[in-house]
Amino acid sequence: DTSAGRTAARGFLSAAGVSGSVSIHGGDTITVRVTDTYRPKFLSLVGIGDLPVTGHASARLVRTMRGNEQ
Repeated sequence: DTSAGRTAARGFLSAAGVSGSVSIHGGDTITVRVTDTYRPKFLSLVGIGDLPVTGHASARLVRTMRGNEQ
C-alpha cells in the first residue's frame, strides 16, 4: 500500500524532527531522503560549527509465491 508507506515514512521524519522527502517509484519502490544539521560538541571547540548532513534509502516491495518473485 504505497499511500500507507508514504504516510508512515513522513510520520517517521516528523517524529525524528528532521526534514526530508518521500517518493514512490514504479508503484513498488519507496525512497526517503533526509536532511538535517549536525551540531558537533567537541569540534566546536576548535572552530568547526554546524555541519549539514543528508541521507537516503530505498526499499522495494517484492511479492513472492512459494519463494518465487511474482
